[in-house]
Amino acid sequence: MAASDIEGGRLVELYHRYVGEPDSKRDVYGYWLFLLGTVAGILGFLIYEAGVLLAGPNWGLRRIAITLAAAGGVSGLLGIVILLPVRRNAMKAALVGTAIALLSLPVFWAVYPGSWNVTQGTDWAPVIIAVYSLGAGTVAAVAVLVPVVTGEKGLLVEPELGIDSDEPPILLGEATEDAFFAVFEHPSNDWAWRLIQREAVGDTAELAPSDTDARLAVQEMRETIGAAGLLEITTAAFRLYRTEDGDWRWSLVRDDGSVVAVSDEPVATRDEVESTVTFLKEEIPAANVIEIRSAAFDVYADEGERWHWRLLDDRREHLATDPEGFGSESAADRATERFLDGIEARRILAFPQVGIELVPDEDAWRWRVVDRDDRALVTSERTFDTRRGTEQAAREAAERVSEATVIERGVPGFELYAAGDGQRWRLRDASDDLIAQSHGAIDDPDRLRSLAERTRDVVGDAEVVEVSGVDYEVYPAGGEWHWRLVAADRRLLADSAEAYEDEEAAEAAASRIRDQALAADLIEFEQAAFQQYESDGEWRWRLIDEDGKVMADSGEEYGSREEVMDGMTTLKENAPDAEVLEIETAAFEIYLTDDDRYAWRLIDETGQLVAEGVDDYANRSGARDAVDFLTENLDRADVRPMDDAVFQLSADADVDGWDWWLVGVDGRILAAGTDEYPTRDDATAAIESVREAGDGADVDRIHALTVQLRDGGGWHWRLIDRDREPVATGDRTYEQRGDALTDAHAVIDGAEEAPVFELGDGVLWVDKTDDGWGWRLLDADREPIAVSGHRYETRHAAVEAAETVQSRAPEAETIEFDTLAFERYRTEEDGWAWRLLDEREQIRGVSAASYELRDDVGDSIEETRDLAPAASILEIDEAAFEFHERDGGWIWRLVDENGRSLAESVEPHASRQAAREEMLAVKEHGPEGETVVTW
Repeated sequence: MAASDIEGGRLVELYHRYVGEPDSKRDVYGYWLFLLGTVAGILGFLIYEAGVLLAGPNWGLRRIAITLAAAGGVSGLLGIVILLPVRRNAMKAALVGTAIALLSLPVFWAVYPGSWNVTQGTDWAPVIIAVYSLGAGTVAAVAVLVPVVTGEKGLLVEPELGIDSDEPPILLGEATEDAFFAVFEHPSNDWAWRLIQREAVGDTAELAPSDTDARLAVQEMRETIGAAGLLEITTAAFRLYRTEDGDWRWSLVRDDGSVVAVSDEPVATRDEVESTVTFLKEEIPAANVIEIRSAAFDVYADEGERWHWRLLDDRREHLATDPEGFGSESAADRATERFLDGIEARRILAFPQVGIELVPDEDAWRWRVVDRDDRALVTSERTFDTRRGTEQAAREAAERVSEATVIERGVPGFELYAAGDGQRWRLRDASDDLIAQSHGAIDDPDRLRSLAERTRDVVGDAEVVEVSGVDYEVYPAGGEWHWRLVAADRRLLADSAEAYEDEEAAEAAASRIRDQALAADLIEFEQAAFQQYESDGEWRWRLIDEDGKVMADSGEEYGSREEVMDGMTTLKENAPDAEVLEIETAAFEIYLTDDDRYAWRLIDETGQLVAEGVDDYANRSGARDAVDFLTENLDRADVRPMDDAVFQLSADADVDGWDWWLVGVDGRILAAGTDEYPTRDDATAAIESVREAGDGADVDRIHALTVQLRDGGGWHWRLIDRDREPVATGDRTYEQRGDALTDAHAVIDGAEEAPVFELGDGVLWVDKTDDGWGWRLLDADREPIAVSGHRYETRHAAVEAAETVQSRAPEAETIEFDTLAFERYRTEEDGWAWRLLDEREQIRGVSAASYELRDDVGDSIEETRDLAPAASILEIDEAAFEFHERDGGWIWRLVDENGRSLAESVEPHASRQAAREEMLAVKEHGPEGETVVTW
């Protein structure tokens, strides 16, 4: 091998000029690396000595010198390893050792001399020396031990440095005229063999699982080489041969034995392969040449004589096809024109889950949601006058439906919703009727949910009570008991002024106060007055002004009425007009509050405050009316304990009907009826419905739109608004509840991002099936015109495929030929090749080689046209050598009687003659070649 044959730069030229003829780049790079390491080591030594002689102990020069010498030493060792015939793993070990040694040098540079051989502080010298020695020792071990261990077999290993791709695969030690077989382990962990004569000339065609199998293959090879003939023919020929599987193939060879074309698929019998060859001999001369540059239409008939069209790209990949087929070729041709008219400007619809379609409805418009399979899921209830108004309504619904809650008709539940004055809840029963609601609005949504859940928890056990006028309710609060006086309309009239230890004490106090109130007089102060009263056998007095405010009291107790009268004498001189009132029973007093409003209070015969009104009034008459209302109704007032929520029934005198409320222990109205009830029984029945529906019911937040499921002869669903009015109704009936939920959630999850479209003249619809993503071209009637030629893994890939069709289809021409045609195409390796297609688009043959240039394919086609008609038909029933073109050169190949490749050239040769000479050498020396196993 000359230096000119080795690709390289300046280093190769210098080696050739000053050293000699290199066998490979490995010699060049190994030599220069060894030389560089030697020079670096010598330079380091000289710098060190110069520093000692000229400057004394100069640490900077010493650091440079040691670093240079250490780097040079390990580099020189690596150069030696490169020059040796070592395996890949040994080379890897040498490179790792070199890296370890070199990595220790920056650390040395950083710590020297401050932390080098010191007695105080950290001494890095042992560590750095150990790391460097480990790396350099590994390289030295590879350089010294590999030749000793491998011996002559080391000369047979494959060079695997990576810089040596142009040298022969096997390095040789002693040259020999005789050939031998080298059995070696392939990097894939399988075993292979090579036939060696001075250099590797033949290579195994198939790997073996073990060295034993490889040696058996070598033995078979010796026998085959000896018996193999040379395919010497004087004219081109079709060679017929039988494969190991029992099938038949053919190949078209030139008169020099090189292969021009081969069959694409095997056939079952010899008659079939001979029939194919006969057909090709007759039809190839008239076969025209076709080439798909971007895309082309192919019209063909299937086995059932239905005609189809398909759009192919330049690799014959199907881009598009018709959905069903046609009865005639002309109909299929017309279908391609219709496809071209509809494909170019059509919108591509590729929504992730659903899309929103605007649909004409006589003189109006509706919107509906459709899924990827073009199934209508839900259609608007309203119609709209204009398409623009429909689109706006659809977009608004799409924005609102993303928050939709799913509820089920027939399943009771609490619905929390936003009203104009705040947040409210309502209760629906199994018939989807609203039977209860919150009492008033709540500002806080969390507070509203808490009240609804509290209602749900107590509604099942709440008793029913009836209030006709006023009632005393005894209730717990903060570990103590209280009483309150409430009216039938739940107005709080009075509350206890003190707390009691237990329920009985509170009930007794309420009963006592009720009795006192019934006997109480109404005291109105027109002017200031003295009150004298007895308390525990003692007498007291107090002065109250005309507004009922206490201006003074006795401050002490008197033993008799006369004594208390004497005690008032001094004050009475200051208030001569004040009346003297003696309190013998409880009394209602009307007084003026600090806010200048009037209120009432009840004091007992001892002058103690026992009750007071909750409300105040703008004038005295309002307070007097409140007291009159109490005195009129107290005789029917019950005193009842209230340690849990209750349903309260009350008759509405103004409407002549009945109301009910669910009242909590704290007196808060938790729920109210939705209507006035004409009779008590009706109100009671309504309460029972609320008990049944509300106990344990779900609490759902209702937004602007809600999905309502219902079961009636199959499952349905619809969208309703906050007022429970239908907005859109589902278009399908489902056998399973889960299927209905799936479609409903598809709308909920996907509507906000759904495209709004009108079908118009048609669209390109991207859909998904079990096989993956694809597209369909639909016309204005939703009939498919074309479908994608493949299914794709992702939606994005399907969209790209549709865009490719839109861009390529307008330029596509129709493939036309009668019986047979050559098709020129680009291979996956970006080369060029040809194939033979029959009238059914089946591949009947392919070129044996691929070509770099498109024009070369044309030359090969013309040669095939010339060779095929006169080619003879030969049946090969024994092993033979044949020649092929590969990578711009010629190789020989040994095939058995089944057409199975047994061995071939290691490298292409510049000419067929060179390949022939090497083949003859193999045939001469191979049968007697020795077998050597290398490790």
